[in-house]
Amino acid sequence: MKSILLCLYLFALGSLAADIPTEINSDSVQDASTKSNGKESFDPASGNSIITKRAASKHGFYRLNSSPVCFSARGNLFGTVTMPFAGKLAAMKLVHRYGYVTCHKYNPIHWSHWGCGHSKDYVNVVITTSLNRILLPPNQFLKFNHQAGKWSKVPGYGANSPELILSFFHPRYVYRGYQLRVWYGEDLMNWAEGDNAGRVCFDVYASYV
Repeated sequence: MKSILLCLYLFALGSLAADIPTEINSDSVQDASTKSNGKESFDPASGNSIITKRAASKHGFYRLNSSPVCFSARGNLFGTVTMPFAGKLAAMKLVHRYGYVTCHKYNPIHWSHWGCGHSKDYVNVVITTSLNRILLPPNQFLKFNHQAGKWSKVPGYGANSPELILSFFHPRYVYRGYQLRVWYGEDLMNWAEGDNAGRVCFDVYASYV
Protein backbone atom coordinates (compact mmCIF):
# COMPACT_ATOMS: atom_id res chain seq x y z
CA MET A 1 0.00 0.00 0.00
CA LYS A 2 2.81 2.39 0.94
CA SER A 3 4.51 1.65 -2.37
CA ILE A 4 1.35 2.61 -4.29
CA LEU A 5 0.98 5.91 -2.37
CA LEU A 6 4.65 6.75 -2.96
CA CYS A 7 4.29 6.16 -6.68
CA LEU A 8 1.20 8.42 -6.85
CA TYR A 9 3.06 11.20 -4.93
CA LEU A 10 6.05 11.08 -7.28
CA PHE A 11 3.75 11.12 -10.32
CA ALA A 12 1.99 14.25 -9.03
CA LEU A 13 5.30 16.06 -8.46
CA GLY A 14 6.39 15.21 -11.97
CA SER A 15 3.21 16.71 -13.44
CA LEU A 16 3.70 19.98 -11.52
CA ALA A 17 7.33 20.24 -12.58
CA ALA A 18 6.32 19.97 -16.23
CA ASP A 19 4.16 23.08 -15.89
CA ILE A 20 7.01 25.24 -14.51
CA PRO A 21 8.78 27.21 -17.33
CA THR A 22 12.51 26.81 -17.49
CA GLU A 23 13.04 30.48 -18.71
CA ILE A 24 11.10 33.70 -18.75
CA ASN A 25 9.56 34.70 -22.06
CA SER A 26 11.23 37.98 -23.00
CA ASP A 27 8.02 39.17 -24.67
CA SER A 28 5.93 38.86 -21.52
CA VAL A 29 7.93 41.27 -19.31
CA GLN A 30 8.74 44.90 -20.18
CA ASP A 31 11.98 46.30 -18.82
CA ALA A 32 11.26 49.43 -16.75
CA SER A 33 14.22 51.14 -18.36
CA THR A 34 12.59 50.86 -21.79
CA LYS A 35 9.00 51.50 -20.72
CA SER A 36 7.71 54.53 -22.57
CA ASN A 37 4.47 56.07 -23.70
CA GLY A 38 6.08 57.04 -26.96
CA LYS A 39 6.63 60.68 -25.94
CA GLU A 40 9.91 62.21 -24.93
CA SER A 41 9.54 64.02 -21.63
CA PHE A 42 10.92 67.53 -21.28
CA ASP A 43 10.83 70.61 -19.13
CA PRO A 44 9.23 73.46 -21.13
CA ALA A 45 11.23 75.99 -19.12
CA SER A 46 14.55 74.30 -19.73
CA GLY A 47 17.00 76.38 -21.67
CA ASN A 48 18.49 73.37 -23.46
CA SER A 49 15.28 71.56 -24.38
CA ILE A 50 15.39 70.56 -28.03
CA ILE A 51 11.66 69.87 -28.09
CA THR A 52 10.90 73.31 -26.70
CA LYS A 53 12.93 74.91 -29.45
CA ARG A 54 11.20 72.80 -32.10
CA ALA A 55 7.84 73.90 -30.75
CA ALA A 56 9.03 77.48 -30.88
CA SER A 57 10.01 77.26 -34.52
CA LYS A 58 7.02 75.19 -35.66
CA HIS A 59 5.43 78.22 -37.25
CA GLY A 60 8.54 80.38 -37.34
CA PHE A 61 7.83 82.39 -34.21
CA TYR A 62 7.18 81.68 -30.54
CA ARG A 63 4.89 84.00 -28.55
CA LEU A 64 6.63 85.48 -25.51
CA ASN A 65 3.82 87.29 -23.71
CA SER A 66 0.59 86.15 -22.06
CA SER A 67 -0.89 89.64 -21.74
CA PRO A 68 -0.30 92.55 -24.15
CA VAL A 69 3.04 94.35 -24.02
CA CYS A 70 2.82 98.15 -24.29
CA PHE A 71 5.01 101.22 -24.67
CA SER A 72 4.27 104.94 -24.68
CA ALA A 73 5.69 107.63 -26.94
CA ARG A 74 7.15 109.59 -24.02
CA GLY A 75 7.87 109.33 -20.30
CA ASN A 76 10.40 106.46 -20.37
CA LEU A 77 7.55 103.96 -20.55
CA PHE A 78 8.83 100.88 -22.38
CA GLY A 79 7.46 97.36 -22.71
CA THR A 80 9.34 94.31 -21.44
CA VAL A 81 9.53 90.65 -22.42
CA THR A 82 11.59 87.78 -21.00
CA MET A 83 13.15 85.08 -23.15
CA PRO A 84 11.79 81.66 -22.08
CA PHE A 85 14.84 79.65 -23.12
CA ALA A 86 18.36 80.03 -24.44
CA GLY A 87 19.27 79.93 -28.09
CA LYS A 88 20.20 81.88 -31.20
CA LEU A 89 17.67 84.64 -31.69
CA ALA A 90 17.07 85.48 -35.35
CA ALA A 91 14.17 87.94 -35.26
CA MET A 92 11.43 89.56 -33.20
CA LYS A 93 7.86 90.13 -34.36
CA LEU A 94 5.39 92.63 -32.92
CA VAL A 95 1.70 92.18 -33.72
CA HIS A 96 -0.50 95.20 -33.06
CA ARG A 97 -3.36 94.70 -30.58
CA TYR A 98 -4.67 98.17 -29.76
CA GLY A 99 -3.65 101.78 -29.21
CA TYR A 100 -1.73 104.39 -31.18
CA VAL A 101 1.34 106.59 -30.79
CA THR A 102 2.36 109.84 -32.44
CA CYS A 103 5.28 112.21 -32.80
CA HIS A 104 2.91 115.16 -33.27
CA LYS A 105 -0.18 114.93 -31.07
CA TYR A 106 -1.82 118.05 -32.47
CA ASN A 107 -2.43 116.51 -35.90
CA PRO A 108 -4.79 113.50 -36.03
CA ILE A 109 -3.22 112.06 -39.20
CA HIS A 110 0.07 111.48 -37.38
CA TRP A 111 -1.25 108.75 -35.06
CA SER A 112 0.06 105.30 -35.96
CA HIS A 113 0.99 101.80 -34.78
CA TRP A 114 4.77 102.02 -34.85
CA GLY A 115 5.86 105.56 -35.64
CA CYS A 116 4.20 108.70 -36.95
CA GLY A 117 1.52 108.87 -39.62
CA HIS A 118 3.14 111.53 -41.81
CA SER A 119 6.25 109.31 -42.16
CA LYS A 120 4.34 106.20 -43.17
CA ASP A 121 7.41 104.39 -44.54
CA TYR A 122 9.35 104.69 -41.29
CA VAL A 123 9.03 103.12 -37.85
CA ASN A 124 10.23 104.33 -34.47
CA VAL A 125 10.40 101.02 -32.59
CA VAL A 126 13.63 100.00 -30.86
CA ILE A 127 14.39 96.78 -28.97
CA THR A 128 17.11 96.97 -26.32
CA THR A 129 18.70 95.01 -23.53
CA SER A 130 17.76 95.72 -19.91
CA LEU A 131 20.63 98.25 -19.94
CA ASN A 132 19.14 100.03 -22.97
CA ARG A 133 21.77 98.78 -25.41
CA ILE A 134 20.10 98.77 -28.81
CA LEU A 135 19.75 95.35 -30.46
CA LEU A 136 17.13 95.98 -33.16
CA PRO A 137 16.67 97.29 -35.76
CA PRO A 138 20.16 97.01 -37.27
CA ASN A 139 22.02 100.30 -37.69
CA GLN A 140 21.85 99.87 -41.46
CA PHE A 141 18.10 100.58 -41.33
CA LEU A 142 18.36 103.84 -39.40
CA LYS A 143 17.16 106.94 -41.21
CA PHE A 144 20.28 109.05 -41.77
CA ASN A 145 18.82 112.46 -40.94
CA HIS A 146 16.84 111.16 -37.96
CA GLN A 147 19.35 108.83 -36.31
CA ALA A 148 19.15 110.77 -33.05
CA GLY A 149 15.53 109.69 -32.66
CA LYS A 150 16.20 106.14 -33.90
CA TRP A 151 13.82 106.29 -36.85
CA SER A 152 14.36 103.43 -39.27
CA LYS A 153 13.18 102.17 -42.62
CA VAL A 154 12.48 98.45 -42.37
CA PRO A 155 11.88 96.79 -45.76
CA GLY A 156 8.27 95.69 -46.12
CA TYR A 157 6.93 97.54 -43.09
CA GLY A 158 5.70 101.00 -42.19
CA ALA A 159 4.17 103.11 -39.45
CA ASN A 160 0.74 101.47 -39.73
CA SER A 161 1.64 97.89 -40.60
CA PRO A 162 -0.46 95.37 -38.64
CA GLU A 163 2.77 93.66 -37.62
CA LEU A 164 6.46 94.51 -37.57
CA ILE A 165 9.36 92.07 -37.93
CA LEU A 166 12.84 93.17 -36.91
CA SER A 167 15.63 90.75 -37.87
CA PHE A 168 19.29 90.36 -37.04
CA PHE A 169 21.79 90.09 -39.87
CA HIS A 170 23.55 87.54 -37.68
CA PRO A 171 21.59 85.62 -35.01
CA ARG A 172 22.33 86.71 -31.46
CA TYR A 173 22.65 84.21 -28.62
CA VAL A 174 20.34 84.94 -25.68
CA TYR A 175 20.07 83.23 -22.32
CA ARG A 176 16.98 81.94 -20.61
CA GLY A 177 15.54 84.79 -18.53
CA TYR A 178 17.18 87.44 -20.73
CA GLN A 179 15.02 90.56 -20.57
CA LEU A 180 14.36 92.77 -23.57
CA ARG A 181 12.77 96.20 -23.71
CA VAL A 182 10.60 97.58 -26.49
CA TRP A 183 10.74 101.36 -26.86
CA TYR A 184 9.42 104.22 -28.91
CA GLY A 185 12.76 105.43 -30.28
CA GLU A 186 12.35 109.11 -29.47
CA ASP A 187 11.37 108.23 -25.91
CA LEU A 188 14.47 106.06 -25.49
CA MET A 189 16.71 108.85 -26.71
CA ASN A 190 14.76 111.68 -25.03
CA TRP A 191 14.77 113.33 -28.43
CA ALA A 192 12.06 115.76 -29.64
CA GLU A 193 9.42 114.02 -27.52
CA GLY A 194 7.70 117.16 -26.22
CA ASP A 195 4.78 116.76 -28.62
CA ASN A 196 4.71 112.96 -28.53
CA ALA A 197 1.68 111.13 -27.16
CA GLY A 198 -0.14 107.83 -27.04
CA ARG A 199 0.35 104.24 -26.01
CA VAL A 200 0.35 101.13 -28.17
CA CYS A 201 -0.03 97.48 -27.10
CA PHE A 202 1.00 94.37 -28.99
CA ASP A 203 2.02 90.72 -28.84
CA VAL A 204 5.71 89.84 -29.05
CA TYR A 205 7.10 86.79 -30.84
CA ALA A 206 10.64 85.45 -31.17
CA SER A 207 12.22 83.33 -33.89
CA TYR A 208 15.13 81.02 -33.01
CA VAL A 209 17.50 79.22 -35.35
